[in-house]
Formats: sequence, structure tokens, C-alpha cells
Amino acid sequence: MSNKYRGYTQLPNVYEALLPILTGNEFKVLYYIARKTIGFQNKPSDRISFSQFQKDVGISRDSVSRALSDLQERNLIYCDSFRYSLNMGTLSNIMDYLETNDDLSSYSGLKIKPKSYTKRFENQTKKSLKIKPDRFENQTRSV
Repeated sequence: MSNKYRGYTQLPNVYEALLPILTGNEFKVLYYIARKTIGFQNKPSDRISFSQFQKDVGISRDSVSRALSDLQERNLIYCDSFRYSLNMGTLSNIMDYLETNDDLSSYSGLKIKPKSYTKRFENQTKKSLKIKPDRFENQTRSV
């Protein structure tokens, strides 16, 4: 009987440089795609369902969707009809850049700062709480 935890996956060192840039969920999803493609029989792409991501990565469907969208926006992955693959061109360019630079803080080929999650959260919170901005403006605090 084979144990899926025996063995290993070789990944390029570029993933270490991406750690401080990607969110936790983005990194988990990127690693999972790498594991299912270059780490398993060296396939160029693999069909991965949302339920596979949810089960194996351990994040919600919305988090999977957001991470995939952000990784595509950063040009780190390709997606075609639920077939995911790494963008080896972008990863290769990052590796070339890292040969002469210490980190990716000034690399222009990758969106370094994630989307404004704060604004997204604020908008969702305001909608869910139905807060009206002018409600508290006219109130004064008595001392």
C-alpha cells in the first residue's frame, strides 16, 4: 500500500522569494497547483476542481476563488476550463531578476501589493451592517 506522504516535490527557489509577497491563501493555492503539475509526473497542467482545492488546501470556496483570481492577475498561473498551470515565463523572469537582486520589492513584472483587501472588507462590512455614514456625524459626545 502506497502512502501519499512519502516522497517529495522539488520546487524552484523562487517560491521562497514569493512568500513575503503573496497572501497565505495565494501561496497555498500556488503551491498546490505546482504540486499537481510539475511536482507530479511533470505535467504541464492539471484539471483541479474547486472541491479538490477546498479539501486538499483547507480553505473555503470563496477563498479559493479569490486566490486563483489574484494569482491570475499577477500572471503566476494560467487557467483554461479548470485546467491550471504555472506561468513558467513569469517564474523564469523572477528567477533571472533574483540573480542580481536580493528580493522582489522593486520588481516591476509582478504586482507586489495585493489588492486592497481593506477596502473590500470595509464595503462588505458596511453592506452587511447597513451603516449609514451620516447617522453618527451629527451626534456630539457629552463630557
